[in-house]
Amino acid sequence: MTYQSDRSWSNQFMPDVVRILKDNARYLIDIKVADEDKDIHEATDLNLTINTGDIAIRILREKKYDTFTIRSYRSSGSKTELQKLKEGYCRWYFFGWCKNNVLDDWII
Repeated sequence: MTYQSDRSWSNQFMPDVVRILKDNARYLIDIKVADEDKDIHEATDLNLTINTGDIAIRILREKKYDTFTIRSYRSSGSKTELQKLKEGYCRWYFFGWCKNNVLDDWII
């Protein structure tokens, strides 16, 4: 398969992935009560911290086993997901499994 065909296939699941990420956004933020100084001098009652970072997404075409796979070799010689992750790209990783061409299960 080519990059374009793989990307076209996985793009059909992006609306589902975005919805799942939005539904789980509460796990990506921290909310703490502001200290007295901030409250008195800065009109701040809560401190909101967003745990930012890029998200890598991998979706397996068919769920055959409960496995988590990160590609470590490409016959084309292109850089693999494992190499990119080791180099520090993407703070978050979304891994999904399909069943009958439906995003059936996932982890973040």
